Amino acid sequence: MTKTSLISTAILFIMTLVIVPTQFAFAQVLPCENPVLADLVAGQHTDSGDVSVCNEADTLYVQYATVDGWLMTETHLVVEQHPESIPQMGSGNPKIGHFTYQRTYTPGTNEDTYEIDLSGLGLVEGDEIVIAAHAVVQLADEEGNLIQQETAWGDGEDFAGRNWATYITYTLQSGTPNGGGDGGDGGGR
Repeated sequence: MTKTSLISTAILFIMTLVIVPTQFAFAQVLPCENPVLADLVAGQHTDSGDVSVCNEADTLYVQYATVDGWLMTETHLVVEQHPESIPQMGSGNPKIGHFTYQRTYTPGTNEDTYEIDLSGLGLVEGDEIVIAAHAVVQLADEEGNLIQQETAWGDGEDFAGRNWATYITYTLQSGTPNGGGDGGDGGGR
């Protein structure tokens, strides 16, 4: 084997160790029943995965999970009681950089779960909240070359601005603060 072939083989082996586990990792199992699912829509029309939402007594879970080789390099999330409370420009376009929760990944990941403390917010079972779930997603070929990069949103209601950004409407389920109960039907959009 030539020196160049040996180096190429070593690089391929290292890339396999780094890329393969990231692309094929399984999403964390959420601890609550019947999560609400919304497509993670990339570039306005491509289903790049799902956003799952569910809650326990004092915790809201929002999970991003990509499919078909898509990876996330950034996630941005905000949870509010009303759509107008989501950070927006005067035009109605969301201000992603002002979202409450943000993470970056190098290399990309195919799963990200946020656990949000609901205690002290005065929310009860049946209250509606809105969730703006944004991600930067990438698709690479088998050699790791970038094929496509897009912005992606958890599919739901449209923002008022001239954009295609969306937010998810979620109804808090039983087991929320002051809500009691033993499960729920997963809420609705």
